Amino acid sequence: KYVLLLCSLIALALYGQRYFAVPPAERMLEQRWVFGLLCATPALNDVPYALQFFSAGVCTKLLSSLLQASFLAALLFFWLVTLGSVRAPPTRIGRMRFYVPKALLVGVFWLATAGAYAWAAWQATYEPSA
Repeated sequence: KYVLLLCSLIALALYGQRYFAVPPAERMLEQRWVFGLLCATPALNDVPYALQFFSAGVCTKLLSSLLQASFLAALLFFWLVTLGSVRAPPTRIGRMRFYVPKALLVGVFWLATAGAYAWAAWQATYEPSA
């Protein structure tokens, strides 16, 4: 897990170096999204995994589940915006009408996913036989 975390941090550093070399006015939407998803990638690599062995509580498992749900929500938002912008760019229909429904859908998805992951973590900690 930590080898993948190290690889994602190296990729983030290399891409960030090239990303910030380009002036902000010349950056494309895809470049911004790739940089944002690269920043969120360590959340998927389960950073607090080693702390689970030292902590008997459920806090590290809950943190891990929240980070994974956040990455999945960011990925879903990326695909919704990318596929929606192919059909109708946000400048044509207004930014609020473009982003707000997608953000609400992703928020509901994040709440459901984080709740399910947190429930599974709680069940595994306090009732391992169930």
